Amino acid sequence: MRSAREDDIPQLLDLWREEVARGRQDIVPGETRLRRMLGRFDWDSKSRVVDRDERIAGSVIVMSRPSPDGVLANVYAAGEPDVYLGMVRWGVEFCRAAGAAVTQVFVGKDRGAGFPGLGLRHVRPWWRMDRGIGDGLPRPDPVPGYEMIDGRTVHSGSWADLFNGTFADHWRFAPRLEAEIVSDKSPELCLMAVTSAEREPVALTLGEIERYAGDPRPQPVGLISSVGTLPGHRRRGLATWLVADVLQRLQAAGAPTTPIENWGSRSLSRRRSGKLPSREIFPPDGHGDVGRGFGLRLPQHASPASRDEHDPGSQTGADARECDPVRHRSRTRAYGDCCVSQPQPQGPACTGAGGAARRG
Repeated sequence: MRSAREDDIPQLLDLWREEVARGRQDIVPGETRLRRMLGRFDWDSKSRVVDRDERIAGSVIVMSRPSPDGVLANVYAAGEPDVYLGMVRWGVEFCRAAGAAVTQVFVGKDRGAGFPGLGLRHVRPWWRMDRGIGDGLPRPDPVPGYEMIDGRTVHSGSWADLFNGTFADHWRFAPRLEAEIVSDKSPELCLMAVTSAEREPVALTLGEIERYAGDPRPQPVGLISSVGTLPGHRRRGLATWLVADVLQRLQAAGAPTTPIENWGSRSLSRRRSGKLPSREIFPPDGHGDVGRGFGLRLPQHASPASRDEHDPGSQTGADARECDPVRHRSRTRAYGDCCVSQPQPQGPACTGAGGAARRG
């Protein structure tokens, strides 16, 4: 096992695309976008790969950012079954030794065997909804008292405030910077609803056009990456209006299909039962169980300041907010599960983990 290097990106892409082909991940960003996302990534400290027969047979990278719970770390592992669990173990031990408050691992469906032994507990599944973008798209019906604008006229700074306010009450929320939210998206596919009277931003829907190598869906894919409404303006049809409109725009941009993902929870149950208007846009038979999440919640033995100091993703304040490639693209488009555990306070095992993180 060794640290990965930026020069390994082509081989890593081959490994990750193989994961997609085998149904263990959903999509992988293109090389240009991935290099941009990992432009400041600390390869030496926060990654490991296993070489076998002149190729990379396993990989793990750790990304992190501040959150209301403390430092939130994500472990992204890939590899053959005999290598995969070891990569996850390294990532989890690294996060534990570095003082992360919460560690998440997103894995392919039915791929979490051995995770309980690492202190990981299943949290929830997630679902992807796909639909074709052809004839019969829903009509965007404006909501009285609101107007729709797009990124060409939105004032700078508005996206971050709205995005973070919209998702603050969501499971495992972590604030985002404006550059992470919209900088790489086409302005005409970034929609915002504002109140007609005060022009107050209250809802958003973000779309983008992507091409995914090895993806069986017709390319390009029209991705709906974020849909949200501030609490005081929910259940009024704003999300349905914006999503219906962005579907029209994605169709005009040449996308034959579009996915949208959400966590398997009560909100999904309401969608599947038709109690939310998304049924009009993504029919129930378009749902697919594509993911699981596992997580590790560490004891709160350190103050937020000290956790930030030792956060594996925060060499500097800016690095703590570095773009997380999988989460940014799709809330992890890996097919899989999500889990959380309560490990024992740091002791000899954690010290060993720190050594493993350094020696790898």
